[in-house]
Amino acid sequence: MRRVLMLRTSWILGFVAVIGGCNATDDSRPSWCEGTPTFREGVAIYGDGGLRTLACITTIGRHGLRIEGTPGGNAADSDTIDLPALKSVEGGLSITRDGLTTINMPALISVKGFIEILGGEDNSLKNINMPVLTTVGGLSIHYAWALTNVEFPELSTVTFSLELSRMISLTSLNLPALASVGGSIDFRNNRALTTFSLPGLMTIDGSLIIQTDRGYENFELTTIEFPQLTTIGKDLHVHPGEGDGHTALTTLALPAIKSVGGNIDISSNPALCQSIVDAILAGLQTNGFDGESEICCNLDGC
Repeated sequence: MRRVLMLRTSWILGFVAVIGGCNATDDSRPSWCEGTPTFREGVAIYGDGGLRTLACITTIGRHGLRIEGTPGGNAADSDTIDLPALKSVEGGLSITRDGLTTINMPALISVKGFIEILGGEDNSLKNINMPVLTTVGGLSIHYAWALTNVEFPELSTVTFSLELSRMISLTSLNLPALASVGGSIDFRNNRALTTFSLPGLMTIDGSLIIQTDRGYENFELTTIEFPQLTTIGKDLHVHPGEGDGHTALTTLALPAIKSVGGNIDISSNPALCQSIVDAILAGLQTNGFDGESEICCNLDGC
């Protein structure tokens, strides 16, 4: 309870102190906005209220933005988070909201903390629009069951981790500019997606984990391809954690991989040719890989 009250207080004080502090104009803001207000600390929205005011905000400070709860019937706040002027968040961005269908932040360029988006209990989120986002501390999207498309066309750098899980309707994933991930990539339980491809990714400082949990298997995943990936700092895992796993996976393409700093587990993928896995391991051993490896129980004879 104390944490909630502190966040509410931070929002009120930040608004009162800063809302009239600048006279510059910005074409991305609604016409009724005055000045270009900044929240130097952070903002928390619980239930109804506050979102229309945030439409004028261009910058949010080190405590970030948190939006959660269930709207109480205000049509303007019911199903859309629309922040047309927001360009940067010095902290994190956390959204967990029932009844939410659309997140629209067309001017957002950078978030230093994590972007964390959790589908509400009614699993209604269908659209995330952040077309100019280039850098984030971390990106985590979970339990968005109605979301069919994840697209961040300009995102080039994830400082920490990238986590994508339990989006059971996801059929399209597009991060064409992503070049580096400073932590790990954790991809699991997105059972309608057929291709997991990060065409521009070159380095992962942490681990690459692609696996499943029982009841949420990656049933339709046929292709994993990272054509420019050269370095994985820690582990490489492509296997079922629980359940039936990657029953349709036939392609694992890592043509540029030179280094894996931890262990390798590419196992129990019943449609993936063992020869593909053997070739990946042999290439890494040629380049000095000396970690532990588990590469059994894939498809023999091809």
